[in-house]
Amino acid sequence: MDVREQKALIATLFPIRANDLRRPNKSGTLQLLAPLGETARDKIALGLDLLTTDGSGGTYAIWKAGRASHPVVYIGSEGQFWVAAMDAQDFLQAIAVGGPQVNRCMKLCFNTITNPEPTAADEALLAPIRAECEALEPQPDNVAALAKGGVTPVANVLARIESANRKALWPFLDFVDKATFGVPARHMWFDSRTGKAALRNYIATEHYEVGDAISHSKFGPGVVVHALQGRMTVTFGMVNRTLARSA
Repeated sequence: MDVREQKALIATLFPIRANDLRRPNKSGTLQLLAPLGETARDKIALGLDLLTTDGSGGTYAIWKAGRASHPVVYIGSEGQFWVAAMDAQDFLQAIAVGGPQVNRCMKLCFNTITNPEPTAADEALLAPIRAECEALEPQPDNVAALAKGGVTPVANVLARIESANRKALWPFLDFVDKATFGVPARHMWFDSRTGKAALRNYIATEHYEVGDAISHSKFGPGVVVHALQGRMTVTFGMVNRTLARSA
């Protein structure tokens, strides 16, 4: 089954309430990407082949600029950049458990991979989500719809989505960051947190360049993603801050 046929099969799942899936919305996807700036928005959109929109307004798409398998990625209405599957076929198999359920699995995988040092509070928050995701079963209506296209659902959806995330999440985040900042900011931030990158203690009167990893007394490790006369933008994971620097 080629991608065109897979997209047609996904369309047959739109009417099923349990999936919360709708026809892909190009203008809505561009709006999701708008906060990144016009140039980044266009670069990212060019690398995507839209599959479907969910009830929250988020978009599932094939990442054409990714690996040979073209992972299915998710752009959420709250700024999420997640991975759903290694290809459209995997996505079809996973979606049998329901659209909102796949969304929760992606959230769990994102938090697990990007948080190298979870606190007890983090683990307590994610534990019920993991238990729910591990217990997911295909829904009969979805199984029947997929069977028409010769697709058999997988038994352990979470394991499949975790595998896709471990292979494709960092490359996808790097792609988004490079389009936005010119450097793989989030990956560099992760390396700074895990000790894989040398940190400089932040001093407002010192000079910094894009790509420098710093340690801030309040915000922790960060990476310079934009530099102007006397100031710079530093990403601290999910939050960006404007800090002073020497010219």
